[in-house]
Amino acid sequence: MNEILDKITTIIEDYNSSDGHHPEGLLNMARTLAANLFFLEKHRANIQKKFEGQKYLLINNDGMPVSKAENVCNFRYPEMYMLRRVMEAGYKNLDIMRSEVSWLRAEMNNTNING
Repeated sequence: MNEILDKITTIIEDYNSSDGHHPEGLLNMARTLAANLFFLEKHRANIQKKFEGQKYLLINNDGMPVSKAENVCNFRYPEMYMLRRVMEAGYKNLDIMRSEVSWLRAEMNNTNING
């Protein structure tokens, strides 16, 4: 998981370090970011399964209130919160990259028609 997070961080840092991206490079960044978000999603789904299983046991076997079980699970599986936030930010960056690719494509088409 940390390796994937490092890749995502590198992609976003590269994207933010420059204003003038070549469309092909930007498309490759977006493609790589999307693929790595997919792998993080698989990891998040596995942790979610453990999280929910633990919460179920705490509620049904130990008689713990739902809110307390939720807090205990948040403590035992801190990566759930971290992944939720990191992935949300990653998807927002991916959306911005897609928008920029669309804008660059429209600009290129406009230049070809009017140029």
